[in-house]
Amino acid sequence: MSEQARRLRRAAVVLGVLLVIALVLHVVGALGAPSVLAEASHVIATEVGETYGSPALPAGFEDEVLCAASFEDVRVSPEGSVVGFTARGTPAEAFKQVEGLMRDHGWTVVPGGDGASGSFLKEVGQYRWAFVGCVRVGDTTSVVVQCAADDGKG
Repeated sequence: MSEQARRLRRAAVVLGVLLVIALVLHVVGALGAPSVLAEASHVIATEVGETYGSPALPAGFEDEVLCAASFEDVRVSPEGSVVGFTARGTPAEAFKQVEGLMRDHGWTVVPGGDGASGSFLKEVGQYRWAFVGCVRVGDTTSVVVQCAADDGKG
């Protein structure tokens, strides 16, 4: 693996972890946790640049990435680059479910090593890179999918 690819993978993992933390704190805050968690969620979401809430999936997401209909509490960042939802089961089980759905759409997985996260690559389409992270929150698993849409510049 080239140095540039290693740096890209490291950056993707760091960004993905930050996004998972932001979503987890948001979900925990929404469940009536102490206001400190709600404030931390807001601060982290602001720092990362994402504010969750819009349920409208980005154009082409379900055709090219995965169908979110089988999941609950779907949230989308304003720019549409981050989609979060809850899934039943452990983080590893949720990741396997998402991985299967994405493989059905032509994605290749680069596992994150923890069994609950990884990067995904695809040769063609509007979406060619994605990071998926899964973390346990209460009785469910929070799943965050960050996608990079091809801007047509390369």
